[in-house]
Amino acid sequence: MTRLRHRRITGHIAAILLPDIMYILVRLLRLIFFTAMFSMSGAAQPLSASTQTSTLADDSLDALEQHLTEIDTKLAGLAECSLRGGAGAIGYRSRGYDNPGDPVWVEIHFNRETPLDELILVPAVQRNNETGISSDAFPEAFRVLAGSENDSKGHVIATVTPEDKILPRIAPLVIPTPGITASWIRIESTQLTPRAIDRIFVLQFAEIMAFNGQENVALHREMTTSPNRFDGGLAWDPGYATDGFVPYIMKSGQGQKNTGYISTIHREPSRSIGPRPSLTVDLQKTHRISRIHLHPLSQADTFPQATETSQGFPQALKIEVATLPDFSDGRLLLDFKRESVYDLGPIMCWNFPATNARFVRLTALKPYIYRKGVSKGPRIGFAEIEIFSEGANVALGKKVSSSYGEKSAALSPLTDGHNLYGTILPIRVWLNQLAQRHELEAKRPRVAAELQRRYTRQKMHLKRTIGLAILLGVGIVIAILIVRLIHTNQIKNLREQVAANLHDELGANLYAIRLLGQLAKDSVDSKEDLLHTLDEISGLVDRSSRATRNCIDRASIPGIDLPEELRRTVRRFERDQNVELTIENEERLIELPAQTQYDLLLFTRECLVNISRHAEATRVKVVLQAEAKTIDLTVRDNGSGISRGVPESLLRRARVLRGHVKLEPHDGSGSSICLSLKIRGRFNPARLLRSTS
Repeated sequence: MTRLRHRRITGHIAAILLPDIMYILVRLLRLIFFTAMFSMSGAAQPLSASTQTSTLADDSLDALEQHLTEIDTKLAGLAECSLRGGAGAIGYRSRGYDNPGDPVWVEIHFNRETPLDELILVPAVQRNNETGISSDAFPEAFRVLAGSENDSKGHVIATVTPEDKILPRIAPLVIPTPGITASWIRIESTQLTPRAIDRIFVLQFAEIMAFNGQENVALHREMTTSPNRFDGGLAWDPGYATDGFVPYIMKSGQGQKNTGYISTIHREPSRSIGPRPSLTVDLQKTHRISRIHLHPLSQADTFPQATETSQGFPQALKIEVATLPDFSDGRLLLDFKRESVYDLGPIMCWNFPATNARFVRLTALKPYIYRKGVSKGPRIGFAEIEIFSEGANVALGKKVSSSYGEKSAALSPLTDGHNLYGTILPIRVWLNQLAQRHELEAKRPRVAAELQRRYTRQKMHLKRTIGLAILLGVGIVIAILIVRLIHTNQIKNLREQVAANLHDELGANLYAIRLLGQLAKDSVDSKEDLLHTLDEISGLVDRSSRATRNCIDRASIPGIDLPEELRRTVRRFERDQNVELTIENEERLIELPAQTQYDLLLFTRECLVNISRHAEATRVKVVLQAEAKTIDLTVRDNGSGISRGVPESLLRRARVLRGHVKLEPHDGSGSSICLSLKIRGRFNPARLLRSTS
């Protein structure tokens, strides 16, 4: 009984849970699918309210990876921002102000109407323990005005606001000014920043450059400032904002490195120092040259710098040009005297009116004096000599000769286009690359952070997907087991029901045929009674045949009228004993499913057959009560009773009905079989049996 009850309970649970399990599995499949699609799409919410970050958050994962690769590729091809050391001019610094909004300006005069297409502002650089290396007192917001000699007020050509977030930086700031023609430009601060040393608000620039093509038209031009300018000595003179000196070393990171050229010591016996060394560049044909760049050898590769001057660079230098090799038509182009450490920078630049020349001679009027041990003598040397005509370096690759008669191979580094750090770039190109590097290096961490966030979220989604897949797999296994259990239970129930139906239906009919056979023997003298009995036997055989087919094919259970079938059955057994039938609420019985009515009929027949065969009873009472949710069937007899409990055939029939059957003795004789059956909406046994068939 316990095992049968467990099986019945298991079947109930399986039938109850299967729809819910299948619903959960479908939901899990949808969740896994959409999670995987969401993870692969790389969609994300913005990290912050900033426009740049929002743009990154809107990009796909592939776009971010490609963007990061592009940034790294571009960075690999850009010049590096390498700071120079040693003593030298810094730039311009205004006096101090208490209010960051105080108006402060600087103005550069070109002396004539000049086309401008780009303005480059180079910040002064400071070092401290808190911020490391950064710009010092570079304005956070300002505007740029341009005008002509007849227009003292000018007009605004560019505006930088705090929302542009140009700080912090050590790289130059590039401001495009296409289509502008002016004889002066003015930079007016609208938001000062404090200098690092004392937090006083000042306006400070290391260099201001204005480009027309590759020409820095602001080079060595006059610069005026707002009144009450700071007089901080030579290091902060306004002229140092247009001297061409920047706080960087040209480190392109490209091309071959070259240590440059420095002459050997040549000293005449009659002179304590020796002759004035000179270098001559043959441009091979006449050019209209307008600019010369000299790159000193030493560019402060150590901190602090070992010497205050560049090795080999003259204290006084004369540059002459000519079209004839003997310089018989020579003209003086430049007479440079270095009076202090502020007059020497990493690249010495000079502009001058365009001049026809084929030969350019550099003579050290006051040469660099080399001293090492007992060796002492004049030397001249440069990392590179650049001579420009219409923006192009016409000295590149040209032959150089020296007053010492050195071989051309030794002098070739002077015009090979390389310095100690690689290829020498045009000034404008170099500074633009530094500015571009700054923008890319500022953007790269944001892209990398967004990518890392996407990767982290992908890992989370992957773990979640794996977990859901495992859960789905477990659910599928459980569902398969439950379905198999239900299927096994259905087969078992089907077998039990078929067996019970065959036993009960055929058993009752065969017993009835036996009774009718006895009755036929008794009626042998009465032809009419005999024929009537034989007709009943024939009809009962036909019904038995149909009942057998119905038992095998459960889908063809015929609709029956249960109360009427019960009365017919009772009349059949009244020949053997007195059978009393009581039915309450017949209308509820008729509403029951056909299978339930059929099973109740067979249960009642089996009870009557058992009583007729074994109980030796003379009186039987059958009571069938139908309520809204329960059906109670009681079969009582006055026979010899049952000593071994409820017969197996009745237990089997009760299981088919999913009801509860019990045996109750009464009045000291006879027995009482009680069947209790609950009618539950979705768990109606008959409905469940039909749904599983």
